[in-house]
Amino acid sequence: MTRTLVARINALLPKSEQRRLLRAMEKTPSGKDYGPTRDAERRTTFRGISFTPPAIVRQRAVEGLEMVAAGHRGGTDIGYGRAVHLATKATVYPRDVYRMVDYFRRHAVDLQSASARRGDITPGVVAWLLWGSFEGAAWSNKVAAQMGEREP
Repeated sequence: MTRTLVARINALLPKSEQRRLLRAMEKTPSGKDYGPTRDAERRTTFRGISFTPPAIVRQRAVEGLEMVAAGHRGGTDIGYGRAVHLATKATVYPRDVYRMVDYFRRHAVDLQSASARRGDITPGVVAWLLWGSFEGAAWSNKVAAQMGEREP
């Protein structure tokens, strides 16, 4: 499954564009760096917690990129980078799990428009998919709760 998703990403975006999007994802929209990845904590404090997104989360991210490639509006470079990251990388950093939780909390309102409720493809729906959709929200909330149990 992972190879298929990576092949789909590679067909949509050249490697240089994937790298640019992954770099863009590391900063806030204002250009401020988000800080350390806390990868060392993933290997120590959070040992035993799986930071590997489920296949369905990865699939939803690719679907979002495919919608953008098909001409639908939605998402930002950070969202595109998140989709590339979810689809092509084996794990997500603890910092990024928290960023995903924050994204879903802030943007749930994007799905409340009349168009989105009718099932139309709106910019908010596309952006939501880029971050892993409802499955990504559930997974990131679960992992964040597990991390919260171990943090001092």
